[in-house]
Amino acid sequence: MTQPWATAELGDVRTGETFLIADLVAAGNVVIVETMAIWCPNCQRQGAEVNAALVDLGPTTKVVYVVLDVDLHEDAAALADYQAKNGFDGMYAIAGIPVARALAEEFGANVLNPPLTPIVIVGTDGVGTLTEHGPKSAEQIVALVRDAGA
Repeated sequence: MTQPWATAELGDVRTGETFLIADLVAAGNVVIVETMAIWCPNCQRQGAEVNAALVDLGPTTKVVYVVLDVDLHEDAAALADYQAKNGFDGMYAIAGIPVARALAEEFGANVLNPPLTPIVIVGTDGVGTLTEHGPKSAEQIVALVRDAGA
C-alpha cells in the first residue's frame, strides 16, 4: 500500500503507540477505517455498530478497527476520553491535515463529512473501498469485512 493516508504515521490516543494502516494490512488484516468527530451523534451510533460487528466476528478474525478524527478542533486527549466513555474498541487517532487531504483525494470530500458515517474497508489485498454513505448495521459490517478477505 502506497496511499499517503495508509502510510502516514498515526498515534493511538489510548496507548500512545504509533502505527501505519499499511502495516496492519501487511500483517493480513482487513482494516475498517472510519472517519468521525466527537460531536457527531451518527458517529457514536456507528461506533456501537462496529463494536457489535467485532464481537460477532470473534477474536480469531483478522480485522482491525481504525477510527480517524477529522475535526481540526479536536485533540488526542478529548478523543481518548470519548473512546473510554463510550467503551469503544479499536485504534483511535487524530487524522491531521495530510491524512485528511489524502483520504479526500482518493475517496472524495464526503469522506471527511462525519454525519455521513464514512467507512473505508481495506481488504487483505490492500485495496480501500469507500462504503455507501449512511449508517451501517453490525450485520452489514460483518458482511463487508468477510467480503474483504477476513
